Amino acid sequence: SQVHLVNQPGGARTQLTFRPEPVRGARFVPGNDRSFLYSSDIGGNEQHQIFRFNLDTGNATSLTNPKSRNSGWSWNNKGDQMVFGSNARNGRDFDIWISDGQSAESAKLLVEVSGSWGPMDWAPNDDALLLYNYVSRSDSRIHWVDPKTGKKKRLFGGTKSDTAYYGGAIFGGDKNTLFVTSDKEGEFTQLYRVTRNGRRWTWTSLTADIPWDVADMDIRPDNKQIAFTVNAGGVTQLYFLNTETDEYKPVDGMPSGMIYGLEYAKDAPILGFTSAGATRTGDAWTLNVESQELQRWTYSEIGGLDPSGFVEPTLIEFESFDGRKIPAFYYRPKGDGPFPVKIDIHGGPEAQSRPYFSALRQFIVTERNVAVLVPNVRGSSGYGKTYLSLDNGFKREDSVKDIGALLDWIGEQPELDASKVAVSGGSYGGYMVLASLV
Repeated sequence: SQVHLVNQPGGARTQLTFRPEPVRGARFVPGNDRSFLYSSDIGGNEQHQIFRFNLDTGNATSLTNPKSRNSGWSWNNKGDQMVFGSNARNGRDFDIWISDGQSAESAKLLVEVSGSWGPMDWAPNDDALLLYNYVSRSDSRIHWVDPKTGKKKRLFGGTKSDTAYYGGAIFGGDKNTLFVTSDKEGEFTQLYRVTRNGRRWTWTSLTADIPWDVADMDIRPDNKQIAFTVNAGGVTQLYFLNTETDEYKPVDGMPSGMIYGLEYAKDAPILGFTSAGATRTGDAWTLNVESQELQRWTYSEIGGLDPSGFVEPTLIEFESFDGRKIPAFYYRPKGDGPFPVKIDIHGGPEAQSRPYFSALRQFIVTERNVAVLVPNVRGSSGYGKTYLSLDNGFKREDSVKDIGALLDWIGEQPELDASKVAVSGGSYGGYMVLASLV
């Protein structure tokens, strides 16, 4: 993966980086369309460094300590300071560092912490900063920091009465208004407006009637609209929320599958995002939020294959040993069968299989007539806090029993051959493979 520049919808991609390693996370420097930042590691060592690339000279300058591992960055609104997470201090804890974004020498330790931390958002006047502290999928914390002194205080999470998942937080029109995603009050991650009066923060849920997780969000520069996505059983739905009335509505006509990476343009009524699905790779799109004009900017290659033969999955449910319904994506070959079956189990364990494009999966289904089932066994994210906790501790083997129930379901389908079933997975999915075979 390298960085490319596209100047118009459907235009040619101009490759900008030619590193011998993958590049990720490219973003322009605010107020400067001649420089952008990206990150890259060496040999897959995950010691990601942050680089500044100058479009005029073609030179890339490292902004970080080469012996450290560095996480995402966040620019202030003026574009003269950036913060990022780095373990440069002791090789273990991700402190927060501040830099002018010009050189590694300008980086200074801003907040010394323990654990995994990263920046979230700057206040409109750049006089406050939100930081994220990740402990687990069910325990994360948001802190408030003075970017001049580095003094921090905890806002949300990290107490006995307030242990929850906090996904994202952005400032509204001032530093006393936040928009936060969290599952603090229910099964699913909701979008909240959080307002401060003195030392007290008041929470108002804006999406309590949506029975799925709010996944991604961004606020329009005029602060009048929020775009957010909902993960509805693995498929994305985009919504717009009017911040003056708190009313929201779904956006029709969007590409099916998954939508992520929401970002409003600074000086135009445009929302950018990436869209991908089971039969297509990720591409860049924009939506004019006033005219509703949808434009596709990139057309990723698929190696000369005929996409018309690709198979879209069907979302099915099967009953497990305790009567619980377990969701799975079912890729069915064409024809009558009976088809051999391959079960793909995701890692994590607190992750979720979604209908992304897999060349191997499409090959197996279309060229080898093997059916593929991709379950989200108990313990998977995306189905509420209760479902997420069903494989904790000594309940871990219950998720293995879900695979046993899926084998029973396969045996009941006339088009599937229950005598020929393969199981595959990596990381936690690898454990599931071994346990399933046993």
